[in-house]
Amino acid sequence: MPTVNGIHYEVANYTDPWREPQTVLLHHGFGRSMNFWREWVPLLARDYRVVRIDARGCGDSAVPPQGAP
Repeated sequence: MPTVNGIHYEVANYTDPWREPQTVLLHHGFGRSMNFWREWVPLLARDYRVVRIDARGCGDSAVPPQGAP
């Protein structure tokens, strides 16, 4: 699973390979995970590069240490 600075993310891009698609970032609400957007991926990924993230401490992202900003 890809992570950057403890943030887990997934990219779905089913656009035509000769196109440079726009990117859509999907961020879940409080107490959820990126799976909240799972049903939207097939609808959006044909026309856009879809990036879903798990906020810190949610889903598969790392829990920040005590006192972290």
